[in-house]
Amino acid sequence: MKKIVLMVALSSALAGCASNVQVLDTSAAEDFSAVTIEQISQLNSQNVALPANLEFVINDQSPQLQQDSLTTNVASFSVPGNRGALKFEITSVATQTVYSPNVAIYSSTGELLFNYDADEFKYEYAKLIYPDRLEGEFIFSPPAGQEQLQVLIYTTAKDLAETTELLHPAKAFARSTGKVEPEIPNPIAAHADTGEFKIEITSQLGVTQPVEENVVRADQAGDSTTYYHSAIRQAVADNNMPKALALLEEAQDLGVKDAKKVYIEALEAR
Repeated sequence: MKKIVLMVALSSALAGCASNVQVLDTSAAEDFSAVTIEQISQLNSQNVALPANLEFVINDQSPQLQQDSLTTNVASFSVPGNRGALKFEITSVATQTVYSPNVAIYSSTGELLFNYDADEFKYEYAKLIYPDRLEGEFIFSPPAGQEQLQVLIYTTAKDLAETTELLHPAKAFARSTGKVEPEIPNPIAAHADTGEFKIEITSQLGVTQPVEENVVRADQAGDSTTYYHSAIRQAVADNNMPKALALLEEAQDLGVKDAKKVYIEALEAR
């Protein structure tokens, strides 16, 4: 019964979060040719409203970037530059291969404002609803006077020459159940210029969605992270799943770190 309740609760959480997902079309026009760094502004970048919860793939139909003798598939989109500091949470899903991403942010005139290197991404092993993945998180404060920003996801020759060691599923299961990990080799994911991405972007000036009246807002409870983590755990412990899900949704809208992780761990602890 516990497993059934857990799966139902996870399904409800996923359904609530998926409703706000924006699927980006990152394919290039049929007559599009590869661009160089100096031609980044020529990429067709879909406009994204904030807060954003994006999903997209980079594949052989995506735009291509020419870097010296290397041509790779990339993705590009635009976000408002006049909404205060922007928080990016980026996930690159790992299977047999993984896209090792760099993130560059350009002004509307093509000036490079910020670059988040692939070495900053960390591997996280698969757990429950989360697949094996590379994760990166940063906050970028746009200079004054920026109306639109162009975000470029790309990889390099150095990144493609490397690999990522994944945790074997049997070892991941052993960790989650407190058992001894089997002595078996871990799979290796080759780096490629194709992959699946999930990106969440929030701004300091973002507008949050209203929630149920029985949910106390963060500005009434001091530190938002501490409040939401504690409130989510308590709601799950009280078996008040509507309140727990409402708290989770509001916490994610506000950019509270690890809210979903806390929710899942609370479910597992029941």
